[in-house]
Amino acid sequence: MLQTEVVGPGWLSNDQFLAGYGVTQAMPGPIFTFSSYLGAVIGANLTNTWSAFFSYAGMALLGVFMPSFGLVAALMPLWDRLRAAPRIRQALMGINATVIGLLLAALYQPVLTKALAVEQPAQAISLVLGC
Repeated sequence: MLQTEVVGPGWLSNDQFLAGYGVTQAMPGPIFTFSSYLGAVIGANLTNTWSAFFSYAGMALLGVFMPSFGLVAALMPLWDRLRAAPRIRQALMGINATVIGLLLAALYQPVLTKALAVEQPAQAISLVLGC
C-alpha cells in the first residue's frame, strides 16, 4: 500500500523504494526509519537541493511519530487513574509475564534451535539469562 502511494504519483522510482525497503529490513530496529528515507528521497527527487533532502526527511519522521506522542499526552491522565486500580495492576503484571514468556519462546524456537543450531538449548538459555 505504501509503495502504491509513493511510487504511483512518481515521487520516487520503484528501484529507490525497494532499495530503501531492503536496507530497512536488513537493519535491526523498527521500520520507522524507512519513513525518513522515503522523505529524503522524495525531497531530493522533487527539488534537487540538500536543504529539501533534510527537511523532507524530518517532516516524514515527524509525521510518523507525532500521532503517537499526541496519543500518549492525551491518555496520560487516564493511564495514571487506571494504573492505580488494583485489578488493572494485576492485569498488567500478567501481561508483563506473558510478554516475557513470548520473548523467551521466540528466543528458543527460531533463534536457538534453527539460527544458532544449539545442541543443548537449556544451557544456552541459562547463559542468555545469566548475562
